Amino acid sequence: MSDEFEVIAEWTIRKLKDLDASIKDDTEVIKWLLYSLGVKDLGVDIYLYLRSAGRTTSTEIAERFKISPTTARRYLEQLHTLGLVDYIGREYHLTKRDIASCIRDILIPRIKSVLEDIASVAEKVEAEKARETQHEIDRFVLTPVEEEIKEIAREAAREALRDAKKALDDAREEALRRIKGLFSTTGRIDFAAISEILSKVFDALSEAFQKFGDISPRYVEVIKTYTQHPHVRGLSIVETESKIVYTVYSDYRLEAKHLNRAKEEGRRVVIRVLGKLYLSEDITPDQLDTIEEIYVHEGGELIGPERIIKLIENRIRGPGTIRYY
Repeated sequence: MSDEFEVIAEWTIRKLKDLDASIKDDTEVIKWLLYSLGVKDLGVDIYLYLRSAGRTTSTEIAERFKISPTTARRYLEQLHTLGLVDYIGREYHLTKRDIASCIRDILIPRIKSVLEDIASVAEKVEAEKARETQHEIDRFVLTPVEEEIKEIAREAAREALRDAKKALDDAREEALRRIKGLFSTTGRIDFAAISEILSKVFDALSEAFQKFGDISPRYVEVIKTYTQHPHVRGLSIVETESKIVYTVYSDYRLEAKHLNRAKEEGRRVVIRVLGKLYLSEDITPDQLDTIEEIYVHEGGELIGPERIIKLIENRIRGPGTIRYY
């Protein structure tokens, strides 16, 4: 792997046991500092020589330490990369005698710049991956819901792409009207029936999003559009052998009994919050152990007692809002 890439600069930073404060020997302190920065053996000797000589060339270093000029330049370049040594033409000298200033003023900004470059590359790769993931989400098929309901979800998604609030409102009303039509011959035109059918869509959406990663913001808006009616269930629960996955689209209160069931069955709980999730005050610390993750999406809210949220804060992720009550 290392042969595939050209190394431009390289740093080794070591965390050493703290130096004994009673040590008064400057040379020992300098050795400790240099070893912390990855310099050892002959590199330390060359640095100490520069502190006493003031300035020198790679040829003089080679002759004094009986090494080749190429090897001498390699040690000097390491010290230069760390910001400890600078040069004019062929002549090398200390950047500053104060090593702390060299670290703060030169080394840290250099390392930070390199890390930012790496992060920039990572962002480009992740953005491309996100585009590919979105493409997969765009082409997924909802199952096992009726073809009529599939088309409603697709239509709402297309409306969301145009990011028009009026179109989303119209899609919600059209969805409810068309779903009622499905039951016109049975007489079951009630919100319980609507909720039952829409919940199948939510469950299928939840399963698909779990396969492809985090939910795209534009699909969050589509789902919220369907769950604005007070009689429509805004919750999806997908259960596997090892997990119970809640996707909260509107308002939901998570109570001790829900977590207790997961604990008794030896299953983990994963929660995705697009609406509002309330944590009940009766939840105990041992029940909280069943929660693997709570992901609060943008626009979502996690609301609960501070003592409970603090116990699971390392398992809460996402850009949404967290509030105490």
